[in-house]
Amino acid sequence: MSATPEKIARRNAARITDTGCYRDLDKQIRDPKTLNEIVFPETFEETKTMIEIADFIARCKAIDIQVTMLPPVFYTRNMTTTWTEKLYDYFQETVAPELFRLTESEVYDSVYHANHEGQKRVPNQLIQQLLEREELVE
Repeated sequence: MSATPEKIARRNAARITDTGCYRDLDKQIRDPKTLNEIVFPETFEETKTMIEIADFIARCKAIDIQVTMLPPVFYTRNMTTTWTEKLYDYFQETVAPELFRLTESEVYDSVYHANHEGQKRVPNQLIQQLLEREELVE
């Protein structure tokens, strides 16, 4: 976590929910152009963590529990989707990773913190995609 005294003060002024999510971040503190890019790996490699997650998903599916993989929201200007596509294929996930990518206007103060606009859009689009997926199954 990037926790400078300035960031801590701004986050303390925001409302934090029971789940640890900051709410009411209704502005943009940092210019997204000044943020360091998130670096996605060049090549996809299976890790021990991925194997554990895949095993958990398989156990859930075996007892009819649906699992949806949700990454944190993030901002990056230039994103190659090869790695994320392979990751999602690995887990057989159908929610598009692009859904969680913030636009410039949705960044609050870091590449992982959405302002009110991003906090509103991402869950709404996620719910819409999940409902559409359920309609296709029925």
